[in-house]
Amino acid sequence: YLLVDGRLRRLPRGLALGVPTGPAALLGAVTSGILGPGAALRAALEPLLPRERSRDRPASEVARRRLGRRAADRLVGPLIEGVYGAPAGEVSFDAGFPSLRGHRSLVLAMARRRRADGPAFISLRGGMGRLVGRLADDLAARGASVRTGCRVAGLAAAEGRFALLTPDGVEEADAVLLATPAPAASRLLRQASAGAAYALGWIRFRPSAVVLMRYEDGTLGQPLDGSGFLVAPGEGLAMTACTWLNAKWPHLIPEGWAAGGVWLRALVTRFDALGLPDPDLRH
Repeated sequence: YLLVDGRLRRLPRGLALGVPTGPAALLGAVTSGILGPGAALRAALEPLLPRERSRDRPASEVARRRLGRRAADRLVGPLIEGVYGAPAGEVSFDAGFPSLRGHRSLVLAMARRRRADGPAFISLRGGMGRLVGRLADDLAARGASVRTGCRVAGLAAAEGRFALLTPDGVEEADAVLLATPAPAASRLLRQASAGAAYALGWIRFRPSAVVLMRYEDGTLGQPLDGSGFLVAPGEGLAMTACTWLNAKWPHLIPEGWAAGGVWLRALVTRFDALGLPDPDLRH
């Protein structure tokens, strides 16, 4: 769903990251009240527009040029922010839509894209932490030494090997796999690879907060017949998206939590709201 003008409106089928893949998707957007007929017609003309000379620009700018402002703001923008946690104006089009590089029309390229069978959202039962745990177990079974909670303060390369500065002293390794956020990786690589450190230093992260809320069954007034909803621009809300955990990822609700009820997972990205204390953020 998409929250528009204070109402939940069903997102039509046939959208790929907000890009309509044909007339049926645009008709559905008009029927649900997300777009007006004029905005839908403007978006339908996208395949007729000439090729963009360069798309190394914000996703919001390219989407508005190709689909029109209304479709870009109400279809592409909320999907981009819901996926990347940042407004479409802060996400490069090439980064947000890597599969569309070299294509003239966004609509035609998305329509030709091979559609995957099965659910749209996939995760691991029990959470992504299981992936890390199984990797550690597999390494240990192969005779490797796995240590966690060990701080690495520096990394240097010398004579084809690497030296890591840890609280236990300097340790050497034939290879190093960095699985840290870009800013931390940039700091670690300043001596070993100045070029990689410089490139990683340009990657920005946006702060966000996740708020979990539980409601009694039957008190929401909305059937959980979807994965949740996104929020259109101008709604005045602190959250960008809200997941209905019971419908989308029921296995993430631990047994120790209050039995029954409906669990909502709200994603907050608005800067002024992120500075609020937790009790105020919940409200």
